[in-house]
Amino acid sequence: MFNFNSEIEFFLSFRDPDELEHFGDVPIYVRGKTSSFSGEKVIKILAMKRNVSVLCKQQPQRVQINASFVIDLRYVTFEDLEADDNGSYINNGSPTHTFECDFTVEKVKCKRIATKRIEGSNYYYLVRKYRKCASATDLTRTISYCLTPSGEILNLVAFVQNNFKGEEHKFKLLGHGNAKSKHVAPYQRTKESTKAHLRLNLKDNTPKEAFQKTNRELGGAMIAASAGQTPRNRKQAYNMKQYKHAGSTSLGDQSSDVLGSLLSMTNDEKQGDPNNVFIRSIQAHPIPLFLVLATATQFQNLETYCTSQYVSSVMTVDPTFNIGKFSVTPVTYQDLLLISKRTGEHPICIGPLLISQNLTYDVFSDFIYCIQKNCPSLKQGSRSFGTDGEKALEKALAEGFPTASSLGV
Repeated sequence: MFNFNSEIEFFLSFRDPDELEHFGDVPIYVRGKTSSFSGEKVIKILAMKRNVSVLCKQQPQRVQINASFVIDLRYVTFEDLEADDNGSYINNGSPTHTFECDFTVEKVKCKRIATKRIEGSNYYYLVRKYRKCASATDLTRTISYCLTPSGEILNLVAFVQNNFKGEEHKFKLLGHGNAKSKHVAPYQRTKESTKAHLRLNLKDNTPKEAFQKTNRELGGAMIAASAGQTPRNRKQAYNMKQYKHAGSTSLGDQSSDVLGSLLSMTNDEKQGDPNNVFIRSIQAHPIPLFLVLATATQFQNLETYCTSQYVSSVMTVDPTFNIGKFSVTPVTYQDLLLISKRTGEHPICIGPLLISQNLTYDVFSDFIYCIQKNCPSLKQGSRSFGTDGEKALEKALAEGFPTASSLGV
């Protein structure tokens, strides 16, 4: 069991407000290194009764000294604690330890039960979020809070520790880790409450309008207490809107929307110019969804370049890449009337495309049938075909083009 010395407890909790050291407008709870504080000691700090003068009603910003703070979560949103104007942080883990605690007027006793969360009706859970500053990797920040058996945050306070491994020092912030240019503005994390405000404004406004409105409502750069209190830029609003649209439907709804959109597009094409048809086949039963895409010109070029008995191109069929859960299998051929200046060879052109969820013999057979249906002379006239050794595809091609030679590619 762990017990604080009563004199230390009194000193930390009931100091004269005039004697408190401040960082900007917020009181410092402990000035100096606290990286050695055990879990028991942190729980003691979170649980003890204290003078409200030692509580931070604003979030400490840009702390580049060894200092720890007790944050009053009635005034500071817990999710906003991650945005402290020191740029981005590297996640070093967020362990949860289980404790048995006895809180009385005179003292606090706590005993560690496990270094993980164990369910129990009388257990308290200490969560410590360890982070390393990306702009100064010798600076660590730890945010700690304790959950009561009922799941509430103990005393509605959090303990934030900032500790340098060596000597404390000032440092400049780096740009975002995904930035391509070296000459970029320092990265500042936006507060979660600000993001929520921006999302609300995005419901009825364009990204530009939502960005400007949120800036005005939160006071703008001149009044905001920190860089994270206002949206970063217009692009942040645009990205948020795009992400919202992309994640607004379930996978099942997305599949239904894709099929419905394709059928609608096919119907529109049928009512238009036959020469402009691109969607040649859609199937969703009995095999998984697949479609064949090709223009009239692509079919015509296959017949022109792949059936001549004098000079003919190899018709190559090869599953090439994926789009999400779909595989893309293009037919390619060489345009024998053109020669590339760069390579001195005939350029490779794209023919019909198969987009499918499966790469089975049945799928490839239906693909070949669709090609032959739109290009009848190809079945007997094709001179040669090539694959990359896909057995199901090779079998379907051999049966679909019995007079053509099979070539590996």
